[in-house]
Amino acid sequence: SSKPRKSLGLIYGAFFGFICRHEPSLHTEFGQVKDDLERTLRFWDRDRVVLRFYQYAVKKTSRPGRFSSVKGGISAGLGRAGHHAEAGGAPRGFA
Repeated sequence: SSKPRKSLGLIYGAFFGFICRHEPSLHTEFGQVKDDLERTLRFWDRDRVVLRFYQYAVKKTSRPGRFSSVKGGISAGLGRAGHHAEAGGAPRGFA
């Protein structure tokens, strides 16, 4: 569909935009591994709307959210143990 949707749904971390309000309650706090999920929930809680544009997409070479020692990015900086610890702890932190 070419119409934007306003319902609650994940705002994917590789391609997003937001109104910069400088409100501390909208800043992510629980690391980079699940920051797209945290950001989605914080903006939904604040505005009760997130816009998702289904006519745009990001093509990824590896599956998002999975650790890989060779893909670089977040995984490279945290290592396997750090990636898994952050991925498990973040949702408990903002739940």
